[in-house]
Amino acid sequence: MGRCRQPAPAGPGGGRTSGGNAAGLAAGLAVLALGTDTGGSGRIPFACCATVGFKPSLGKLSLAGTFPLAPSFDTVSPMARTVADCALMYSVLSGDPLPEPRIAGLRIGVLAPCPEADQLAALGAELEVVELPTSEADLMPRFAAECALTHRGLYPERAAEYSPDLQVKLEAAPGVRAVDFLAAPAALQRWRRRLRTVPGVDLIVSPTLGIEVPAADCWEPDVRAGMCQYPTPFNFLGWPPIAVDNLQLAGRDDQTVLAAAPAWELAFGPAGRRHRLRAAAVAIREGPGEASPSSDSSWESPALRTRSAASAGFPFADLPRQLSAGLTLCKFRGH
Repeated sequence: MGRCRQPAPAGPGGGRTSGGNAAGLAAGLAVLALGTDTGGSGRIPFACCATVGFKPSLGKLSLAGTFPLAPSFDTVSPMARTVADCALMYSVLSGDPLPEPRIAGLRIGVLAPCPEADQLAALGAELEVVELPTSEADLMPRFAAECALTHRGLYPERAAEYSPDLQVKLEAAPGVRAVDFLAAPAALQRWRRRLRTVPGVDLIVSPTLGIEVPAADCWEPDVRAGMCQYPTPFNFLGWPPIAVDNLQLAGRDDQTVLAAAPAWELAFGPAGRRHRLRAAAVAIREGPGEASPSSDSSWESPALRTRSAASAGFPFADLPRQLSAGLTLCKFRGH
């Protein structure tokens, strides 16, 4: 299918896996998308395209109908142009009611500097710098081996149909030592148990990416470590993180994450609109030739329009029936 390029003005590269979803949302081709997140692919492209990807808690949503990658970590992920729509989609798929938007009083650990941390503090969060303890064992060999097992019978038999960067990933898997593969599950469980209480915060904030958005023609293995630096640990832990452009909020439960992220969006607006306004400012500085998007309403999702019209709360019950029915249909078909 070739490389996915993201629409301007978000940046140069589509973010690889699930990049089509992220680019399609950013281009206004869809309001919602559904994909999977195994090592960050439900969040990394959304940092590249100024959209929203949410990875629910491991096992929260059914994987029926999906093609596995690494079954120990595969997670179905709602994706949208706004936090409000992403949260709505999750609510329909999971059957869980959405919490009221709230940040005030939450203890939020800052894993790495990001400009949005000050915005969270302005909304009443208590910030503290934290570190995320690492696993005693390297979990990537297990991850790689599971990917290779999933593709057995397809790779290397149909290697020509795989992108060169994915070929590199799969070629390395047979070199995984049996002792590393077998030791990983017990080490992973010990790590998860330790992080039930450490660090002692409600949420962890970081950039989504550990590097600048890479160029569209970059060699993905060269930038993989930087792109996965902050997303992938939460796949291993099974925690739910949400990526809103280059802001990632992660917590131990879905409800806390889905209370904080909408509260931030209510205060500061959808990520995509901010990108469009920045592009308009650049166009004004550089002269005529590109229309200002400041009056564009394409980012005003049904959830946001309904929410803005209400006097209080997060009134998803008043959303158009067509949206609710469409999401329900997706749920029962297992897609």
